Order: sequence, then structure tokens, then C-alpha cells
Amino acid sequence: MGAGVTPPRSAIVTGAARGVGLAVVRRLLEASYSVLALDGFTDIDLPYECSTPSDLLALQGSFGSSSLSISSVDVRDAHTLIDTVTSFCNHTSIDTPGAQLAVVVGCAGVIDGSDRSWELNLDTERMIIETNLLGIMNLARATIPALITSASPTKRFIAISSAAGHKPLPQLAAYVASKHGVEGFVKSLALELTGTSVTANAVAPGSTRTKILEHSARIYGLSSVEEFSPQHLTERLLEPAEIADAVMFLASEGAASITGTVVAVDGGLSIT
Repeated sequence: MGAGVTPPRSAIVTGAARGVGLAVVRRLLEASYSVLALDGFTDIDLPYECSTPSDLLALQGSFGSSSLSISSVDVRDAHTLIDTVTSFCNHTSIDTPGAQLAVVVGCAGVIDGSDRSWELNLDTERMIIETNLLGIMNLARATIPALITSASPTKRFIAISSAAGHKPLPQLAAYVASKHGVEGFVKSLALELTGTSVTANAVAPGSTRTKILEHSARIYGLSSVEEFSPQHLTERLLEPAEIADAVMFLASEGAASITGTVVAVDGGLSIT
């Protein structure tokens, strides 16, 4: 391969069909990655609209099936996740000779809440913890071995946390606990990856214009998501593309010395 030519790279993204995950997939495709986009696509019992395969099919139409693979996988199912990742890595090496797994981004997340944490439905509470926290842990279990053995010059594991990962919020205790767990897990993972050249970091968004934020507004009895804007020093909501930009920086060669870190992309929310 000639000097200045970027070797073929692949990436895996969970929670890929909407919001931040979809923005990350788009950025990776624009940067010429081969992407495996994973989402649950299930009618889970949540009081807001969840993702569907059609949310990703438009991207596949824009970038082509050779660049974007779509699979329905619930991140709570570790065995299916491992099988799907293994199959993708094997097929990528055949379809794109020399392609190496370079970036893994965990974006899958759900939210719900109640006036008092002890009154939240037990099944809902379990789903939040299992999707948001165990989903990231399962993703690491499925992808870290492939990242360690990858010949890619950049090998990144990136989890999407939240300002709630280090800031307590009322009425969202299960969500807050899950995101605190994500940040703790990523820091411990970074320690365990010492000497492998794989970095592990988290991105912690503030109030970002997504379906999750819309439901958060309903939980707090707000008439519009815009009512979250004054909590930010920037006095506006974030857009999913801004979070994706931070992910792409962490995925770059310029972020080689950043590991075990939580990057706050929150308009100053975490210091208010």
C-alpha cells in the first residue's frame, strides 16, 4: 500500500439506528470505514418510539451494502453479539482484504424514570441497567479480543455515557446508575488494556436532541426539550452530530494518548 493511502478499516456501532448512534455511523462511513451497524429493532416496553431497520436502510442506500452491514442484535444478548461480531470480522477480511477492526462504539441506550426510584417498574429498571451498562460490557467482551489482535494502527473502544454518568439527577436513578457504571467500567477497561495499544474512553453528552431527551422532558413534565437549554453554559441543546465529532476525534491517530478518560461534550452542563 502506497504512502499516504489509508488502509481499509472497519468499525462496529451499537444503538446505530437513531440519534447519536446514527450520527456516528454516518461519520464513519464518510471517513471510508466499513461499518457493522447494530440495533435491537425490538418492540421493548418503553413509553417512546424505538428504532426500526428503516432508520438505517436509507444510509445503506447512500453508501452501499459493501460499506454498511446492518444486523438486529440486542446488546443484552452477549452470545448473539459475540457471534455477530465474529462473523463480521471474518467476512470483512474476505470482502475487503487487509481490513482491520479499528473502532468500536457503544451507543445503545434506553431511559425511563419515576418520581421515586423505588417505584420504578422492576422490569424497566432491569432493562435500563442491562441495556446501558451490561450492553457496553457485552460489547467489550465481543470486540476487545478482535481489537487486540487487529493490525490497525488505531484501535479504539468508545462508550457513550452521559452527563448523568457523573452528575446525579432526580427521577432517573436507574439511568444515572447505569451511566455511572459505564464510566467506571471504561476506566477499569483502560487499565486492563495497558500494553495492547487499544484505548478505551467514554463520551458524556449533555442534553442532546434525541428521542431519549424527548422522553426525559415528559418525565420532568416539560412542554419542550428546549427547556433543558438553560442548563448548559452554551444555552442550547446539542446535536447528535456534535457527539459524533467527538467520537471521531477519539478514533483518530491524534487521540493515541487519550485513554481511561471521559470526554464531556455537554455545553458545560456538568459544572452547573
